[in-house]
Amino acid sequence: MPKIDPETFRGKLYLLAVDKLVIGALMAIAFLLYDRWKTQELHSYTDAQEEVQLGFKRAEYIKQLVPIVLDSKQDVRYRAHAFGALVETKSIDANAAINFAQKLLDSNVLESDASGFATPTAEDYFLKVMLKTMPLGLPALLYEYQHIRYSRPTGHSRVERSPQDNVVVFWKRPFWETIQGYEDSKLRYQDSELEGKLLDSDTFLFKSLGTLRDIVLPITRDEADKLARRKVKGLRILGSIGLLNTSSDPRAVTQLMTEIDPTSEDPRALEVAAMIILLLPYDDDGYACTGLSDRLLAIVLRRQDLASRREHVENERIQVLNAATSYLLHCAKFQRVAERLEPTILPVVQEFSERLKRTPPGSRVASNYPVGGQSTVEDALILFLVRANRAPNPSQGSKTEGLLSVIFSLPEERLAQQSSILQDLAQEWKSERISGATGTRPNQGMQPMR
Repeated sequence: MPKIDPETFRGKLYLLAVDKLVIGALMAIAFLLYDRWKTQELHSYTDAQEEVQLGFKRAEYIKQLVPIVLDSKQDVRYRAHAFGALVETKSIDANAAINFAQKLLDSNVLESDASGFATPTAEDYFLKVMLKTMPLGLPALLYEYQHIRYSRPTGHSRVERSPQDNVVVFWKRPFWETIQGYEDSKLRYQDSELEGKLLDSDTFLFKSLGTLRDIVLPITRDEADKLARRKVKGLRILGSIGLLNTSSDPRAVTQLMTEIDPTSEDPRALEVAAMIILLLPYDDDGYACTGLSDRLLAIVLRRQDLASRREHVENERIQVLNAATSYLLHCAKFQRVAERLEPTILPVVQEFSERLKRTPPGSRVASNYPVGGQSTVEDALILFLVRANRAPNPSQGSKTEGLLSVIFSLPEERLAQQSSILQDLAQEWKSERISGATGTRPNQGMQPMR
């Protein structure tokens, strides 16, 4: 392209044209930006006006509709639609909505038919309304579910359906719809009142894990597997517990072992651990026992007197210990579990037996595992060995039987002053041996006691 001399007429004309084009482009950009700004400002102004109008509308709704919803003399359908308008406009928060919903449920908003079952049309409408309060309403939902679930009259017949049954079933629906319809991140929102994340919060779970377990039941293996794969702690725990009903699932075992670590110094985490143990299944095949009994024994044998620096969690540690001890005693009836744990338990009981024999009359043996000043751990371990070696699976002539025989051959007064449990066990042990209920422990299979 030939070079243009800016001093010539042609050059000046060319530069003028370029200037006009540049200025025009800049003006076009300026107009475009102004138009966009004007549009955004208009939208902001419109949104602000709509929000103001909605605020007035909400205030008016609260003034007019809340009394209708709370008036038990009004038609329940009329009250339900007034409630729907309050939820739709977010005139009331999620917690208040759940509270109002329970009042409507108490007034039979589900319109039970002659057989006592909720009317599908009414139930579906109310479900649609309640889903608009989720997931913020989950804590209040679980509270209402727990309240209605455990307030059933003692004389209630399981055959005869009641309005409370419909309410219990209904609350399960928005719960399941919520946990299945929202991503894990939406179920882990921050809530200052919960001091953490909802279904991930130990502060929330130690109070509500039992209620969560109840509301998901009955649960299939497929549903349990899906819950166990969730990133939310509460759902993951529920799924893992559910899986142990049908198999000794390695993933479920690993996840639950992580959550029942007794070394934590967080009191809420320890309380959650105790609750998990209490919720473990008591299945006939012992899948939970097979997978978790080693960890439970480690909890039982953890020296309490070496944890003085954790005095601020002493009560919570005792909760975990008591839960682990109780479940471990249940596991004693499974041969495979008993054979695996006995080598660890025997030395502890042996050492306790030696000290018991040397203890002067009128004195008690000091426990190596004091719990609240009591030697309940050694008693529990002896009880475990008794249950594990009781007919139809006795271990006649074994080291375990020999050790138990030595302990129970001590004077009854000595056993009584040490523990009423040992005294009772000695009487049972001697009675079983006298009656001839002995045999040889099978070498295979897990045979629960009958």
